[in-house]
Amino acid sequence: EFNDLDKFKAGQAIKYTVDEAAVDGYKTTYDGNNIVNTHQVAKTSVSGQKTWLDNNDQDGNRPDSITLHLLANGKEVATKTVTTKDNWKYEFNDLDKYSAGKEIVYTITEDQVNDYNSDVSDTKNIVNKYTPGKTSATVTKAWQDADNQDGLRTSIKVQLYANDKAYGDPVELTSDTGWTYTWNDLNQRQNHKDVKYTVKEVNTPDGYVAEVNNEDQGNLIITNTHKIAKTSVSGQKTWSDHDNQDGVRPDEITVNLLADGKKVDSKTVTAKDGWKYEFNDLDKFKAGQEIKYTVEEAAVAGYETTYDGNNIVNTHQVAKTSVSGQKTWSDHDNQDGVRPDEITVNLLADG
Repeated sequence: EFNDLDKFKAGQAIKYTVDEAAVDGYKTTYDGNNIVNTHQVAKTSVSGQKTWLDNNDQDGNRPDSITLHLLANGKEVATKTVTTKDNWKYEFNDLDKYSAGKEIVYTITEDQVNDYNSDVSDTKNIVNKYTPGKTSATVTKAWQDADNQDGLRTSIKVQLYANDKAYGDPVELTSDTGWTYTWNDLNQRQNHKDVKYTVKEVNTPDGYVAEVNNEDQGNLIITNTHKIAKTSVSGQKTWSDHDNQDGVRPDEITVNLLADGKKVDSKTVTAKDGWKYEFNDLDKFKAGQEIKYTVEEAAVAGYETTYDGNNIVNTHQVAKTSVSGQKTWSDHDNQDGVRPDEITVNLLADG
C-alpha cells in the first residue's frame, strides 16, 4: 500500500500504476493494481526406442507387442503397450519433473519377453536380444520412508532364486545403481519346464519392513517401508508465588514449542490442565539428524521465568510492607509509679 500520494499535478489527475520487478520462473499479469504471478509447473517427458536383435525375427518368436512400465523414483506410475505400428517407439508425456523440490528419477522396465534378454542399462532405450532358451530378470528397490527422513536407509543385497533355489551370489543395490539390477543370460527352461525367477532381500535395514512383488520377473519390486520415528515433549508449569498471595497469577499461559530453535507449535495452558502441557506426534528426525525440541513461555507480567529441561518455573517476588508506631504514656511522668517496665504489642492482619 502506498499512502499520502499527490492526487493532482499541474491541475491534472495523476495516473498511478504498479510495476513488479521480474520474478524468475514466474509470469506477471496485472488486474488493476493487483499483481498475479503464475508459475508453470515444470514438466518433462520420457521417450525411447525398442531395438530387436533377433536377425529380423528369424525364429518367429518376436511378440506382437510389449508392455513397458514407467517408474518414478522406483514406484510405478504408468504403463504403455508398444507395437510394430509404433515403430517400437514409445513416449510418456506431461510428467512432473520435480517432487518436493527434488528432480524425479524416471526409469523404464519391461515385462518379460520370452526368449529375449532385455537391456535397459541406459534407462530409456530398450534392446531385446534373442537367445533361445534365455531370459532376464530385473529387480528395483522402492523406498517408503519420506525421502530417508530418519537417515536409516542403507545399501541392500538381493538374492535371485530359480524355482525357489538360490541362483548365483547376492547383488548389491545402492543409490549409485539407481536401486535396480538386471540379471541376464538366465536359463528360461530347466528339465522341460519354465524356470520361475524370484528375489528376496538379504539384509533388510533396521526399522524397515520389506514387501516383495515377484509377479513379473521383468519388473520385480522390493518395497521397504519405514514408519517415521515420532516423539513427544511434555512439561509442568510450577508457580513460585506463595499460592498466588498477591493475586497476580494469570488464568492461562502460552507455551511455544521450538524445533532446532524455530517455533513450530504453541499451546494454551490453564489450571484446568493442572498447568501441564504436552506436544505429541512430533517428527524425531529431519534429514537424518535428531531434532532438538525446546519449550519457551510467552512472558508473564510480574514473574521471572526459568527452565528445568522442559519444565517451566515462574517466580513472583511477594510484595512486602512494614508497620511502625510510638507508645505514648499519659500518666504525669509515672507520678504514681505504676508504669510497667515493658509492654507487649500484637500485630493483627485483617482483624
